Amino acid sequence: MEMKKREYYLKAAATFLISTGLVIAVLTALNWIPSLIAPEEFRRYSSLEAAKKSLDLHAVHLPVFLPEHLNLESLPSEVFAQTKPFQLVIMHFRFRNTREIGLAIHQVALGAQHHIDSKIRLNEVSQQNRVSLKGRDALLISALCDNNAPCSQISWTEAGNTLTVTGKISARDLIRVAGSMIPGP
Repeated sequence: MEMKKREYYLKAAATFLISTGLVIAVLTALNWIPSLIAPEEFRRYSSLEAAKKSLDLHAVHLPVFLPEHLNLESLPSEVFAQTKPFQLVIMHFRFRNTREIGLAIHQVALGAQHHIDSKIRLNEVSQQNRVSLKGRDALLISALCDNNAPCSQISWTEAGNTLTVTGKISARDLIRVAGSMIPGP
């Protein structure tokens, strides 16, 4: 009798595990279907390289210089992208110590009509200036963000795209980071 009970429980456990595995497999497959049907629509990617490969993106502007004292991760921790109805890439860089988003980069096709709020929101603008960023006309905004923390934003056009970099960093550091995204000396 004891042996039959043991067999029963083993079969029940095996059936449960197999059923759970099948449900997970089906749900995973269903999750992939939208990306197979329309991979060019706005969605999150596991990395910038995954977005580039899936969407055949060529010119994505990344900072090549992040001052060490900013304590930002060197690669984006979140990447969102699309190519239809227009090309858009959004990247977020986190602070290493708090895991909070410290830098947001939006790259959108020039002239595209879009409005996607940045995860770093400018709450109170204190100053707006036109500045030269490696010979490009740029708009620099100094502001206060959440919790009255100082933040800055700079926008300019580059190779058919509007680039907007927003950071919970000083305007001086933001200009240095943004300047490192522009090719050339």
